[in-house]
Amino acid sequence: MFGLNPFSRSVAITEILLLLLFIAFVGWLISQLVFRKRISKLLSRIEYEEAELHKCYKLTN
Repeated sequence: MFGLNPFSRSVAITEILLLLLFIAFVGWLISQLVFRKRISKLLSRIEYEEAELHKCYKLTN
């Protein structure tokens, strides 16, 4: 198709490197989604705990 010999060493190495780069990029995207979700949950939990703490301060003062 492109005039490249698929059995040559340089083409094989290039294909492997491109596949590894693609897989690394997909893994990075997945990790970003997971960490954003976890950070969002932690921030909402912190807001909830701060609200509870504020209620306790109001009751004691």
